[in-house]
Amino acid sequence: MPSVPATIREQTGLGLPLAISVLLLLAVVAAGVTQWMGAAHEEVAAEVTSLRAEAAARSGLEWARYRIVTDDSCPNSTTLDLDRGSGCTVELEDEGCQEVSVGGDSIYAVEMVGRCPLWGDLESKRTLRMRVRP
Repeated sequence: MPSVPATIREQTGLGLPLAISVLLLLAVVAAGVTQWMGAAHEEVAAEVTSLRAEAAARSGLEWARYRIVTDDSCPNSTTLDLDRGSGCTVELEDEGCQEVSVGGDSIYAVEMVGRCPLWGDLESKRTLRMRVRP
């Protein structure tokens, strides 16, 4: 077996342990940033889906208001097809349109629910109410 020169045998230092420690620290920081960015992405996606559900419910209210003003009665359909690839739906809540008499005037109280799928079995749901005078 060849002999190792004395200069190599006697070398000591912190270079290698320090380099390994720095790399380990960078890996932990990178993993933390990646996890934080993933959570931020999910939060933004949930917010966008929530806004879509609210927009769907508003569309349903506008549709119901149009039906009330033109027909002078509550809409007879309970769903509005908004599925243009988003998967969002709008429904007239059970007893979501009622005619109420206030001071001799007829006012319709309308409640619409907008739903949009988030991921998996989760969905974003927004309920909006409006009163309409025909």
